Amino acid sequence: MGNNVLVIGNGFDLAHGRKTKYSHFLEWICNPNDAFKKSHPELLAQNAFPSCVDSSIMTFLINIFNAKKSLNSWIDLEEELHTFIRNLNSLIDGLNGEQYKNDRELFLIRARSRNIAETTIINQLVSIFHMEGPDVKLNDEYIDFWRKLDKRMVFETIHYELVDLRKMLEFYLNNVEPLLRDDIKPLDIIKQIKPVYVISFNYTDTIQKYYNIPDERVCYIHGRLNRNNIVLGYDDSDGGLDDLEFKKYYQRLIYSTDRINYGFSIEEDEYGGYHSPDIYFYGHSLDVSDIDILKGLFSKGGRIFIYCKDESDRNDKIKNVIKILGKGPAINRIETGAIQFCIIEPHESS
Repeated sequence: MGNNVLVIGNGFDLAHGRKTKYSHFLEWICNPNDAFKKSHPELLAQNAFPSCVDSSIMTFLINIFNAKKSLNSWIDLEEELHTFIRNLNSLIDGLNGEQYKNDRELFLIRARSRNIAETTIINQLVSIFHMEGPDVKLNDEYIDFWRKLDKRMVFETIHYELVDLRKMLEFYLNNVEPLLRDDIKPLDIIKQIKPVYVISFNYTDTIQKYYNIPDERVCYIHGRLNRNNIVLGYDDSDGGLDDLEFKKYYQRLIYSTDRINYGFSIEEDEYGGYHSPDIYFYGHSLDVSDIDILKGLFSKGGRIFIYCKDESDRNDKIKNVIKILGKGPAINRIETGAIQFCIIEPHESS
């Protein structure tokens, strides 16, 4: 128990009653709190955000959010962003692979969409196209020297919109979210773990503020509020380079987010030997979008304890461990008890 490492994801903040889901953020974007507008006009004035109707990313996310909300379905902003960029890339390549008889064919787009996915994304690219009668006209600045759609310019515009989205999310977490929740109470189960080092995939300082963990013992993998370095992107599963600015590993590099310091948790025994730490996962989905970091943690740890909300959550996390480690290593470590799944009892989370 002397050198435990705690790894936390957004489920950790949610267990404390914080409104930190992406759906909470998008709900506020769609329905701004009037009381907040009246009580904090100076904050809104200092943080003027572009209109959502002028942003392709925001138009896409709001449409997805409203559609899934009507179906009572959960939204994964990172996966939706990945879908948006993948479809955008495919659309550009498809349009640029065609031959055009004249400029009108080049500029007018909607009539040539090949499927519903392309039609949908064309209608949401409000910063790249504008309506012209029954069709959609490509803005002139996105036509390159070869009379093709300039992919670099398009992705540059969308990247600027992602930067604005990051700023809006940070504003929400700093100024709006605290007004939407009740007082926070520490969890007994976290106190019992007594972590000497915390690896946080969150942006918030819940772990420091309510558990007295000093700054130097918390590693913010995806950046921290008020440091202008929060990461908002997706994994590198396709290995492509066109969308580097949207990938987590690239953002971690350019924003210089924290690196894991394993030295905090290595413990020396009386014989001069060293013990790997036990690693506890709380509120982290083990999603493969973080596979590069998770593989490293699984290789460094002694025993791995993964907390789950219920049996369904446990089954999902077992699947993700298999994806991370591979079938053979995952079976071996689970069957030998090197990796254990612990369902949280109601009294343990209060």
